[in-house]
Amino acid sequence: MISALLDFWDALGVIVLLIVFIMLYNMFYPSIVSSQLVALVLVAVITFLVVIPYPWFKYLLFCFLFMYGFFQTFKPYEW
Repeated sequence: MISALLDFWDALGVIVLLIVFIMLYNMFYPSIVSSQLVALVLVAVITFLVVIPYPWFKYLLFCFLFMYGFFQTFKPYEW
């Protein structure tokens, strides 16, 4: 039971890591960095230096990027 739960959290961590990578790339490429290659390298460096070693930062960044994407498209403050 415990090992199955730990396997679930490891798998969830990999999925969250992929989502964070894609969301960071989408945030950097069109607005901050104009080159796709530079944005890809920048996101890879951020992922390997900050996101992978610290699991709590991965989930914190996921929440931040989710809220950023949600409020960029939904905009309830303009109602």
